[in-house]
Order: sequence, then structure tokens, then C-alpha cells
Amino acid sequence: MKKIFYLLLLLCFFININVYAEENIPKTLINIDYPVNNQSYSNSIRVLGWVMSEAPNSTVEFQIDNGEIISSSSRQVRNDVIKAINGYGTITENPTPGYDESFNISYLNYGSHNIKVIAKDSQGRVLSIANRSFIKKAPKTLINIDSPTTFMYGKEIAFFGWYLSAAKDDEAKLEIYLDNNAIDYNRSLRQDVYDAYGNQYTRNTTYPGFYKVYNVESLNDGYHTLTVKLISNKNNQVISEQKRVFKLIKVKSRLNIDYLEQSETHNAFFLSGWEMSSQPNSYIKVFVDGALTNTNINRIGRPDVINAITGYGTVNENPNPGIYGYIDISNMSLGSHTIKIALYSKYNEEIASDTRNIYIYTKNYYNNKLYYNNVPYFNQYDGRWSNITYGLSIFGKNGCGPTAFAMAFSSILGRTIYPNQVADYLYYNTNEFNKIAKGSGGLAIVYATDAYHIKRTPIYSLEQLNSALNEGKIVYAAMGNGRYATPFWNHSIIMYGYNSTNGYTYTVDPLTTNNNIWISTATVWSQRSTDPDDSRGGAFFYALESYY
Repeated sequence: MKKIFYLLLLLCFFININVYAEENIPKTLINIDYPVNNQSYSNSIRVLGWVMSEAPNSTVEFQIDNGEIISSSSRQVRNDVIKAINGYGTITENPTPGYDESFNISYLNYGSHNIKVIAKDSQGRVLSIANRSFIKKAPKTLINIDSPTTFMYGKEIAFFGWYLSAAKDDEAKLEIYLDNNAIDYNRSLRQDVYDAYGNQYTRNTTYPGFYKVYNVESLNDGYHTLTVKLISNKNNQVISEQKRVFKLIKVKSRLNIDYLEQSETHNAFFLSGWEMSSQPNSYIKVFVDGALTNTNINRIGRPDVINAITGYGTVNENPNPGIYGYIDISNMSLGSHTIKIALYSKYNEEIASDTRNIYIYTKNYYNNKLYYNNVPYFNQYDGRWSNITYGLSIFGKNGCGPTAFAMAFSSILGRTIYPNQVADYLYYNTNEFNKIAKGSGGLAIVYATDAYHIKRTPIYSLEQLNSALNEGKIVYAAMGNGRYATPFWNHSIIMYGYNSTNGYTYTVDPLTTNNNIWISTATVWSQRSTDPDDSRGGAFFYALESYY
């Protein structure tokens, strides 16, 4: 029992000593003179500074990141520190307060690291700790990708470029990836690179050039990424890398819809256009509202296209560039739809497309003629453009001409053309809109149809008017006193459709929707403008149609 008592007493004694010691750690101050925070180093780092402590014979240890703890082997006399630092012991406790050590850091990864300086007393207790951040820098390296460029064409493309690095050939390796897949390559001597950058980089890179001719038939058309990396042989860390995103177009092609309009004799839209491709055996698909249709596309020769479009193959690849066919609308609802014509290569990849919006107003026919064509309705007081100022007036007050043109042109071209777009052209390129006088001058119809490549034919009689409407053409009309205008101001409308039984046509008024009616062509003709200015283009009425 006495032995147990003495053991417990001794244990308490030691516990008291430790508690006392923890509460009375000698005052200690660590200073790191060098390196400064976040300084960069390559393969070694020098750490120097001093420690002042009330504890006699204090020691200094170092730790990089959380690695091995290394004791200082080089303590130094620092009289400057002894004289300047008071309150942390004297020269008796600190005969050699300085430390100066160098460490190999070649094994570290590139980037930020931490070195820790630890002061301990003679019993190994930690007195104080100081930290300093530093950066292990990668060898100075420059990588340049000459090719690919933004767009690459063909079934084989060249990847090439160069690099220069302070890393020697046996210290680093070059790797090239196409869409994250490693590819092999060849090396070359690029004297031009040395001549341009030799003063900035060492000649450690023996063959700075790299190149590869790559067959891309297995790749999809579209965007791809070439990545060039220089990688350390010591730890496989990336020293430097460059990326180049490029669009691969294996087959150079163009596709164009010339004409897309509801047929007067079929429950369908008639499509015509052309395609040019650098590769033979391309083919067409038609999509309606995103769904593939079974539209049969016919091919015909188009010498005009062959002569005008260059750089997309010749007549050998494109013996029949013309395309035409009927898009069945019997199962389509009235209203707006989107038609997409897509060209596919022999790789079964889409290589070109053209998209148009159509509007089905009706599927009813009279004497094999449509009552309604795909003519959109625009009003000159529409908030999208009514308050735009053009010269002498805002659009809403005097924009009937550009609005009438826009409705007709949209139907004929098969794409939406807004009134303000026509007004912009007339105002900024001619004197025929709100410059000399308010509204549209008599030559506005001439300039506008020329700008949008619309065929216009002057109409000089009621018989010519009826014939043009019966042929399915849209007619532009400058109107005078009557239902559509007054003795004080003239007006522009369009009309289309013709009922040969009663001689009625459908008029569309860009200002007054009550005038969007079926009415006798004789009535419309009798109320045409008599202002000489309105006929400066040659007539008051014009039949409008596509050239194709």
C-alpha cells in the first residue's frame, strides 16, 4: 500500500510540473528575413532569419508543407539582433540566434507552398512557430499553336506549332490531345522560332516544332479542341498548356431557299432553291416544326448557280445543284410553321441548312386559286415602329408605303421583313421617305423592290389588274380619294387573290383594318391616286412577284 501511495504522489508531482511548465513557456520571437511572402523559386529555396528566446539553448526546425521536420544545422551569431531585440533573452540564452538553411524543392509540384520555422526549447517543447508562403514556379515555357485555325475544312487537317521551354528535353515531355484523346506527332527544327524568341528562352528545346496530318473522317462536323501540354517528367505535372477550339467542316457547302410559297393548285407549299457542296453524294432532308417529313426533293441543273457560286465544288461534284419539291400541308394546322431544309454529307452529318417561317391562312381554293396567300398583316401604328422618327414625321403617321411593301415582300420572299426595315433602307439610302415630303415618294416602290430583288410590273388598266391577281401575284396600289384615302392625303395598300365570278379581290390596308375586305377590283381601280408624284416610277399600281 505504501508503494502505491508514493507512486500516486510522484505522478501528481509530475503533473503539477507539466502544468506549470505549460503556463510558463519562455517568451520567444521568430523572424523570417527571407524568403518574402509568395516569392517564386525553381529547384531550391534559402531560408534565413533569427530566433530570440528566454529559453536557453533553443533550437530551430523547419517543415515544408506537412513533410519531414528538419533541424537547423547552421546557427549564426547575430549581434545586430541581440542589440535590437529586447525582452526575449540576452546573448547568454541566445549566443547564435541566426539561422540560414537551403532546401531542395525540385520534388514539389508547381504552385503555392508553405515553409514553417519552429523554435523549441532544450526539452523539445514548441516555443513559437512562423510561416512563410512561397511558389514553386514552372520552367519558363511558351507554347504556340499555328494550326488549327478557327475553321478547318476537309477530311485531313494539319495540326502544327512550336514550343520553347527552360526545361530540358529529358526533364519534360510534350503531349497533344484532340478532344481529350492523346495523338502522336512528329518533331521538327524551327529556326524561325529560335530567330524570333532565342533571346527570351534558352536553347534547351532541341526540336521546338511539332506537326501532325490527321484524318478526321471519324470526327463529327462541329467544334473540337486541340490541347498541347508540356509535362514534367518528375511528377507528371503540367508545366504549360495551350488550347485551340476549332470548327471542323469536312464538307464545304451552301444551301439556299429561293422560293417557298403556298401552291395555287396543290395542298402544299412549293419549295425551290439550290445547294453546292465540295463533296459528291450529298442529300437533302426537309423538317417541319422540327419533325422530319417525307417530302420528295427533285434535283435539276442550275448553270446560273454553278457560274455564280465558287469555292464549294464544281459541276463535277454538283451536276444538279437545283432543288425543288412540294411540302404537303394537308395535315398541318392553320397558322405559323417553321420549314428547315438541311443538307447532309456522305457521312450522314448535317453540313448546311436554311430555315423559313410560313403562315397557312386557309386551305380553301376557288377556281384553283387561293383566297389567301401567306401574307402577314402589319399595321403602321404597331408599337414596334410607330414612334420611330424618320425625318419629317414619325412612322405611324406616314408609314403606309413601307408597311405595304413589307407585307408583300415577306410573302414573296418567304421570310419576315418588317416595315421599319424597309423604312430604314428608304430613309438612309434614298430621298423617297419623309425627306422632301412626308410619306413615301413615287420612286419608293422602285428603290424598295430593287433592294429586295422583287420583280415589279406596271399595271395600266383594269384588265391588267385582274390578270395579275388571277395569276396569283400581289399588287401594290397608290390610292386616292375614296374608301382608302381622302382628297387631302393619298395612301398605299396591297391586294391579292381574285374571284373570276364576281371580279372581287382581297385588299389589305396598313392603317385601317376595316378595309381588309373582299371588294370589286373595278372599285379599287376607280379610286386609284391621281397625284403625278405617285406615278414617278411609271404607274400607280404594280404587280409584284419573285424573279425565280
